[in-house]
Amino acid sequence: MTLFNEYIGYEISLELFGSGTHTGILIDAGPDAIVLKKDNEYMYIATKHIHFIESLSGGASGDLNADRSHESHLTGIPLSRIVSNAIGVPSQIKLDRHQYLYGTVTSVYDDYFEFASVSQGLLYVSLVHLKWIRPLPEDQQWFQPPANTEHDSAPASPSTFSEWLLSAQGSSIIIDSGTAPHKFGHLQQSDYPFLKLLTADNKTIRYNAEHIKCVNLLEKPAPA
Repeated sequence: MTLFNEYIGYEISLELFGSGTHTGILIDAGPDAIVLKKDNEYMYIATKHIHFIESLSGGASGDLNADRSHESHLTGIPLSRIVSNAIGVPSQIKLDRHQYLYGTVTSVYDDYFEFASVSQGLLYVSLVHLKWIRPLPEDQQWFQPPANTEHDSAPASPSTFSEWLLSAQGSSIIIDSGTAPHKFGHLQQSDYPFLKLLTADNKTIRYNAEHIKCVNLLEKPAPA
């Protein structure tokens, strides 16, 4: 992405919707993601969630020297491949202002990925709502990744998030880590983008799946 390429090598500050302000040296930019380096940490940020960006060291104007030491390693890879490269690596992800999750990416599909969360078990996470992913440096890896991240013996999951929601009909689910009572319930019907959910407080609601960030599946559907 040309706009961000102009800032590569410079220290920048950027604000993300629902994730506050972040600073660091911009070292790479792809079609839908950038890489921010701070000390020995790397944060891979989805550009669609950037509210604004500001140079702290000259930036595109070039009036100060930039750190160009990373230019020979530029990859420009898309966000989906970045997430794929994180399979099996203890990581932290951000989905919303109050949703920090630690765990490990185990599989990646067209527009969602499976994330073995330390605190919530296996989550199905929409790539659309991923703000950033940060693989943990070795000295910060305080938990062990799952022993097997390949799912060799498991049936293949659907390719898209909408197809996965359709396959989850008849299951009990938790939406967005259960941040409200109406996000626990039984998925009765998936007529994408609206889901028919019988909630934990015995209400029937139609939930817009376009706003779902992640889902935890409590009960697998019975075989047809």
